Amino acid sequence: MTELSVRKIVPDDAESIAALWLGCTAEVAETESIYVPAVTAEELTDELAREFEARRRFGWVAHTESQLAGYVTCAFQSESTLFVPREYLYVHDLDVAPAFRQHGVSRLLMEYVEGYARAQGVRRVELGVVWNDPRSRAVWEKHGFEPHFVCMHKDL
Repeated sequence: MTELSVRKIVPDDAESIAALWLGCTAEVAETESIYVPAVTAEELTDELAREFEARRRFGWVAHTESQLAGYVTCAFQSESTLFVPREYLYVHDLDVAPAFRQHGVSRLLMEYVEGYARAQGVRRVELGVVWNDPRSRAVWEKHGFEPHFVCMHKDL
């Protein structure tokens, strides 16, 4: 396995992140058809670049000299005023390119996420998982995540 480097995401990463997101999301859509991407690569690139530039979303990329191996994007969020006030780090996306799966890329990226959250005084990381995608669920369970809130649906 080629040696990986990890660095913070910059707006110029948006195009390669968008391409990987579209590929990985298409895989999820095979299990859960409501997740078929409805955005072009260009539209997603533009949106991500804006979010990274405005710092509404941040994260890290794992890469070789020439290739994106994976990325994770996050944002700080706060709980509703109806509950005890708390802040947490929400993981929007973590995707690993197929050629780099099963090589510790998600573990490496999550070490950055968790270290950053701790350094900011935040003690909780949350994320959403497509429950019908056993590969995704297994990755997050391996990282120590457990169900907290289950979103249910009924198709009509």
